[in-house]
Amino acid sequence: MDATELLSYTKATPGVDQSWLEVGWLARTCLSSETRAGIIDWLIQCQQYLGLSDCCLHSAVANLDLVLNRVEWDVSEIQLLALSSMQLSAKMEEDAPPGPSLLLPLAGGVYDKADLARTELEMFQALDWTLRLTTAATFLEMYAAVAGKGRKPLFKMAKAILDLCLYQDWYGLEQPSLLAGSCLAAAARLTGQPWCEQLEAVTGSSQDDLVLVMTAALAACTDVQFEGFVEKHGKCGRNLLRLEAGIQTLLAQLKDCNNPMDQGRSQL
Repeated sequence: MDATELLSYTKATPGVDQSWLEVGWLARTCLSSETRAGIIDWLIQCQQYLGLSDCCLHSAVANLDLVLNRVEWDVSEIQLLALSSMQLSAKMEEDAPPGPSLLLPLAGGVYDKADLARTELEMFQALDWTLRLTTAATFLEMYAAVAGKGRKPLFKMAKAILDLCLYQDWYGLEQPSLLAGSCLAAAARLTGQPWCEQLEAVTGSSQDDLVLVMTAALAACTDVQFEGFVEKHGKCGRNLLRLEAGIQTLLAQLKDCNNPMDQGRSQL
């Protein structure tokens, strides 16, 4: 199966290309937006240290959010829960997933193998034994496989923008393929590249289809950049800082031309 066929198959598979959270989900958990963002940044640092893929990182965050949404969790064990989520996703996404001997020191040696095994089992039970594996990172990777030739800077910027969306509470509210396409469209705007027929064909979306979520993604680009993001994305992060005034202008223009962001994101 080539990249184009895999993309079509993934989009057509029931339940795969769907959002997994509901409006207001974070308010029902033990976390604030700021605490969640800090955990996400720590996971990005773990990803970089362990050499894990973006698909693994985004799957870990998706499953972490799902568990927090379904089960009341002790805030003192959130880091352990995040670590367990990373371990579960790595087992599914990586050829050589890291073991407890590599994972546990990342939490400062506070937990042991038994803690990790217990939390992993509790996560599986909370998820009804079904992990969320397909995220926007999955689709962005497939888009790159189909249309990335000669567009490396574009997709590099899109990946940085998608990681900034990962910090946002609304990340799990969006259809994965649409979010991936929106980050790609945002990157195209910022790098001065046209939204050509090939990109529209690959994503299945025109710029008009993507404008609402693209606006949210661009807004995420104006937030404070956390340490893990800065370390991971380097030049792209610096370029986003340099472009901040232009992004604000673009956001104002988009706001004038389109309806305000949907109630889901504004209520989170």
